[in-house]
Amino acid sequence: MPKPNCWEIMACGREVGGRLASELGVCEAASCTTCGGANGGLRGGRICWAVAGTLCGGEVQGSFASKALSCTACEVFKRVQEEEGPAFRLLMPTQADYHGMVEQFVSTMSIIDAINGVVYVADLDTHEVLFVNPYATTLFGEGLVGKRCYEVLQTGQTGPCSFCTNARLVVNGQPAPPVVWELQNTVTDRWFMCIDKAIRWWDGRLVRMEVAIDITERKAAERFRDEYVGLISHDLRNPLNSLGLEAQCARRSLLKKGLTEEAENLDAVLASARRMNTLIADLLETTRLEAGYVVLEKRSLELGVWAAQTAHRIVTPEARGRLVIRTDDGPVNVLADAGRLDRVLENLVSNALKYSGEAPVTVAVRRQGDDAVVSVSDLGVGLPATDLPKLFQRFFRASTHGAVNGTGLGLYNARLLIEAHGGRIWAESEPGRGSQFHFALSLDPTTE
Repeated sequence: MPKPNCWEIMACGREVGGRLASELGVCEAASCTTCGGANGGLRGGRICWAVAGTLCGGEVQGSFASKALSCTACEVFKRVQEEEGPAFRLLMPTQADYHGMVEQFVSTMSIIDAINGVVYVADLDTHEVLFVNPYATTLFGEGLVGKRCYEVLQTGQTGPCSFCTNARLVVNGQPAPPVVWELQNTVTDRWFMCIDKAIRWWDGRLVRMEVAIDITERKAAERFRDEYVGLISHDLRNPLNSLGLEAQCARRSLLKKGLTEEAENLDAVLASARRMNTLIADLLETTRLEAGYVVLEKRSLELGVWAAQTAHRIVTPEARGRLVIRTDDGPVNVLADAGRLDRVLENLVSNALKYSGEAPVTVAVRRQGDDAVVSVSDLGVGLPATDLPKLFQRFFRASTHGAVNGTGLGLYNARLLIEAHGGRIWAESEPGRGSQFHFALSLDPTTE
């Protein structure tokens, strides 16, 4: 029987169909590239996937493998199938399953090509490119398969990229959740959102599949937005600061002249200027957070002391009597940017004071497993259950807040800041029974 010249002869001991094949002597099915036309040029691995359960000669992706004659790989496949019986069918797809998978794969690739998406598959260990879709070749050229991904998809790389996600794609031998990230490619200078996932390849090994969607236009729009918001904010703040300064001077002058009622009329002007400055600050903070421009300056922070000092500093002297601070016995330390956490606590405390009349507001710090939890509780109007999932969305205003002033950005920014710290934030509430806002951060391991 002629041997297909595509087989790389390897010693047995490799699994064939889920069973050790050492009794078969020299296994010629260990590695296949074309198999005389079978497999469409894809690697067959441990067995020949040409036509499941049959000898070569069947149609494979529109071509015939009859040149392979009696393929050694299929002989191995047939023998193992006979030995294993019906149970073996559970290990391999049927011919209909195989062609269904091919059709689904081709359909998916056509969709990704239509949205300017790059798809490639590479070996996790060698970084050898195993597959690229047609759109990838329009950007990076032909002949990518068989080369190392870092050599053909980036410039100036002689080894694996420093940002390579391969180590994060497999956990305990199994595919991990997808890794999503953004990168400006050095070959095309275009921005891509990359979605990396470990998948099973034709030969059973885990490989890296990356789907990269071109987001260059989105990045350009984001840059324009950032520059525009920064320019507008600067131009708005200058006249607002002048207005506030003039109003303060006029108020002091009126008070010196004994014109108390007239001086109090300027309080509305000052309050409006402060609200406008808060709105501008929230917009700038939102822009920076969404763009990922905020760099956290983390240090070990004892939350009990921080909460007491920050709460005292951010509220007016008239409201300090309403604050209650409660902390666990012993220090509760986290690694955090104190200035950024100040913004979060200021937002939660000011909201609690604003929506709870003259009732007390409690700030509590406690341990909960491996986390430190900060809670701000009030006895105000509360919130309906339908509002809770939307509280931390941009521009959302709770239905019970009525005419109370607010930008709808404070809680959204608080969520972004806490998530930037690797933490989480949530709320609990019932109408008429007040609200509790909590955020949790990991405890500082160096102080445990």
